[in-house]
Amino acid sequence: MKLKAGLTSRGSASGFDPAVAWRMISRGPAGGVFMAHQRANGGQIAIGPTGYYGGNGPCTGAIVEGAVSEMNPGAPTDSYSPPTPAFANMIGPSDIALSADGRELAVLSIGNAWGAANTSAGSRSPAPAPVVPRAKLITMDPHSIVAVDPCGPEVDDGITGEPTSVAYAGSRIVVQSREPAQLQVLERGVAPDTIKLSNDSRADTGVALFHMNSGFGVSCASCHPEGNEDGRTWQFASIGPRRTQTVSGGIMSTVPFHWSGDMQDFTMLLHEVFETRMGGGRPNKPQTAAFQNWLSGISAPKAAVVDIASADRGKALFESTELGCSSCHAGAKLTDNETYDVGTRGEFQVPSLVGVATRAPFLHDGCAGTLRDRFGACGGGDQHGATSRLAPAQLDDLLNYLESL
Repeated sequence: MKLKAGLTSRGSASGFDPAVAWRMISRGPAGGVFMAHQRANGGQIAIGPTGYYGGNGPCTGAIVEGAVSEMNPGAPTDSYSPPTPAFANMIGPSDIALSADGRELAVLSIGNAWGAANTSAGSRSPAPAPVVPRAKLITMDPHSIVAVDPCGPEVDDGITGEPTSVAYAGSRIVVQSREPAQLQVLERGVAPDTIKLSNDSRADTGVALFHMNSGFGVSCASCHPEGNEDGRTWQFASIGPRRTQTVSGGIMSTVPFHWSGDMQDFTMLLHEVFETRMGGGRPNKPQTAAFQNWLSGISAPKAAVVDIASADRGKALFESTELGCSSCHAGAKLTDNETYDVGTRGEFQVPSLVGVATRAPFLHDGCAGTLRDRFGACGGGDQHGATSRLAPAQLDDLLNYLESL
């Protein structure tokens, strides 16, 4: 489902495109849906001294913003309500709930911690400093969501821990948390009532770092939802278009990082992206190790169910010397971690093909909308695998193999 593009409002910029959808719920008898989602800056993004991934405050406009849209797919297009203004500090994954009487909408964002990486201890710290994302809960009138002031004063709602979801129980709001495992029941004018669900700890510094507001109004999860990617091709001022890369499927085994291979290791990546571009503090050594461990454990999306016989024929083609695919896409991750010019307008890192079918559009600039398009005009031709003479049935077999990875 397409979302109507963002509007100009205080705390945001015009030209934002609908992006990752986190949660969609029914509007009830009125029909249509409410959706908690992100929108992303479709313009040029500076990554040098003139600008980074966001501003220095809660309402200066990051490259990704949280919002809520109201839609009715069965109604005329011009009856859609515009999305809300960007919510200040609604960072990363969000959940949404509608009260039973339809009079109140609650939006919960789980990634809101400022400066939690703790630079004061430095890299010699013997133990990780705590990294605790502080959630944000906003309630609003569902009939006038556009009237919400995104830059209004924040209210301390008493939510603790790392919440994952929100729901209504009558007039009360219930927030579920993964760490600690608990339910918090919120009612106006009354201290939150906490119901413990388990004594087992699920604390994970890597999870917290991945979802926290780094400082510029974004988190790692903003562009890499669920450890994957947002499907966007960003327009960077100094390096050109770059398709967001996944961080699932064993990313730590594919150094160096980025399409250009300019990030030699994870420490360098943290410094350039998390600290410099995102405004985060410098994680100490134990925190960095926890971050790496968590990223290493993110599984690639499940492969598609394909015609096995066709995929086997495609694998034989892939591994043949005539095509040369496996000369670069080799090993367990199907990459040799090298950088080459394969006719796609520059030298780029060989990406892993694990879970490749889930990562459209393809190539560094997202020019190939489908895997089949990858073997068309923008794919580099025979410099990028000698595939031009494949018969249609052979190309189908090769595509089936790629979809099976």
